[in-house]
Amino acid sequence: MASSDGLQYRALYEYHKDREEDLALCPGDVLTVSRAALLSSPNYKDGDERNPQGWLHGVNERTKERGDFPGTYVEYLGPARIASTASKARPRPLPLPPAGTPAPWGLAGQAELTEHPALPEQALPTVARLIEALEKQGLDSEVLYRSGPGVLGDAELKQALLADASAVDMDLYEAQTLADALKWYLQELPTPLIPPALYSDLVHMAQETPGLEECGQRARALLAPPALPQAQALLLRQLGRHFCRLCQGGQRSRPSARLLGELFGELLLRPAAASTEGGPELRARILESFIMASEAAELLTAPGKRCLAGGRGGTVDVTFRAVTVASHGTVSVAGAVKRRC
Repeated sequence: MASSDGLQYRALYEYHKDREEDLALCPGDVLTVSRAALLSSPNYKDGDERNPQGWLHGVNERTKERGDFPGTYVEYLGPARIASTASKARPRPLPLPPAGTPAPWGLAGQAELTEHPALPEQALPTVARLIEALEKQGLDSEVLYRSGPGVLGDAELKQALLADASAVDMDLYEAQTLADALKWYLQELPTPLIPPALYSDLVHMAQETPGLEECGQRARALLAPPALPQAQALLLRQLGRHFCRLCQGGQRSRPSARLLGELFGELLLRPAAASTEGGPELRARILESFIMASEAAELLTAPGKRCLAGGRGGTVDVTFRAVTVASHGTVSVAGAVKRRC
């Protein structure tokens, strides 16, 4: 098996396998594709390597699984060295991006119009692996994330996360250690997740917006490309989904959006050096409102690819309630709709 040129992409959307040969994707996953296989495709057009419009065949670097995935679900990262394998073109219609996917999170190849320091390339897959390992353990710890900001006593784990997180066996660590590792890793990022200029806009918006619901909607609009770089937006969305699952969990000790805002507010919302804009209370409120708005959006815009029951050609009754965001951080939904599969 010879070494050859390859290309790497980053997943923008979640993709569930439709066929056995497909490759499941989570936002932030890094995919490696053979350049030769892409260029030899009968449907190849100039520029497809940077803005792929068909099905690609490659390896998910997070799961190490190989398979097909839609090129419209990823963005181009750059060249890479890979072990070449033969792959055949599979003419199939491409799926549409998830129904209701908010446009502000950006599309493949969208230009970032503002200049900010880039996140390390491994930041997205590292955070994704930490979150995946945490959620695999059930999130039932009563002290999860309650430790001080950026505290991680395991020096070996620190070094491994910074060097090559893909080689870390996350199953060796208990939930609290993984939670501490996630907070520590976010604090150690060489560039703030939310740029100082955008932080200033968030503070001014929150000071002028008394309602949590409106504050959350406006925060989501501000924290979107091109104002927020694509990589930061994807990482923030990963964290937002994780926070939503924490709030929605069945454990009695599950944290509220308010508590998560207090625990992560100063970690994710950092003012510029020497700035006194927005104190801890305001930062906690901004993040609390963002989590609540994200939770409501996830409930209403979940991808509609699969029917919940009834099989193909039938109808399914999906019960939901009009979204209500209460001041204590709960989200409820009501009403009903019949959907044809």
